[in-house]
Amino acid sequence: MHASVVSDLERLLGSSAVSREERDRLAYSRDMWPRNLILLRSGVDRVYAPDVVVWPGSVEEVASVVRFALRRGLPVIPYGGGSGVCGGTTPRGGGIVMDLKRLDRVGNVDEASRTVEVQAGVNGQHFEDALNARGYTAGHFPASIWCSGTRSGTVLEPVRQDRGHGLARALRGR
Repeated sequence: MHASVVSDLERLLGSSAVSREERDRLAYSRDMWPRNLILLRSGVDRVYAPDVVVWPGSVEEVASVVRFALRRGLPVIPYGGGSGVCGGTTPRGGGIVMDLKRLDRVGNVDEASRTVEVQAGVNGQHFEDALNARGYTAGHFPASIWCSGTRSGTVLEPVRQDRGHGLARALRGR
């Protein structure tokens, strides 16, 4: 990747939100897909590292990075918590990995529709904690809850002692 691309990204986001450090590029070269973990542990030199890692802090910064990459024909790989197990975050063509963890705001719960606006970088456990403080739950507790990110499509349920709640309740049809 040309140095001018990195300096342009630094102008968009600030230098502390852009990295070409080898350790960052390696950390963002994969998710938890077992195949990639096996290759990494066996020493196979088949790491698909991004050219650069960025950490936008607002929706506007995300949009500016996407426009920037589109104008230059660079791939952008969104990165939530890295808890995926299908290799979806593997930057096979290099490009820009965009870590969304700084987008960590949980908005207000809409009581009528039982929805909440959540930014893409909210950690699963932090999301559940914020809902619990308001008397709700997502009712979905994957093993990856502490490292999962990017919430979508969750129906909120009031926390109740007398019956199931959240996704489990919806799936059981109660």
